Amino acid sequence: MENTEILKELDTLKTELNGRINSFIKKYEDSIKPKIEIGKWYFKKAKHADLSWLFLVEKVGVTIHTKSCFVFHLDDGRFYYHDTDYTISIEGNERLATPQEVQEALTKEAVKKYQGKYFKPTNGKNKVEFRAGFIGYDVSENKLLSNNYSVFQNGI
Repeated sequence: MENTEILKELDTLKTELNGRINSFIKKYEDSIKPKIEIGKWYFKKAKHADLSWLFLVEKVGVTIHTKSCFVFHLDDGRFYYHDTDYTISIEGNERLATPQEVQEALTKEAVKKYQGKYFKPTNGKNKVEFRAGFIGYDVSENKLLSNNYSVFQNGI
């Protein structure tokens, strides 16, 4: 058998195998993928690194898309907040975040960003002073409040 014939047969097998894999995934994707709901906060720990994520789901497909994502470095306690487009792989180890986890992360970010400063609340027109001692989290509206002013709504 010549090289071109071998390569042609390999290409045919590759195409056939990819088609079979895609058919299998499509047939069983509901049982393979975890149920991820848009508009809810999730927690996920990396399988192969000392990282974890707390994120608000904006869109779900093959991956999760978010504009509100905390990345925690578990080895040294550092964390970063991404309020731009961020993509997370679905690995099946995602779980709903607790309201306490969400409030704690949002509070840490608010203190880091606004301590001793004024901010423009999402529910007001004028800037107000940030008051860390008066923080609360409204689960039903997904708002972090400082002195009844919304610091973050839907993570932003």
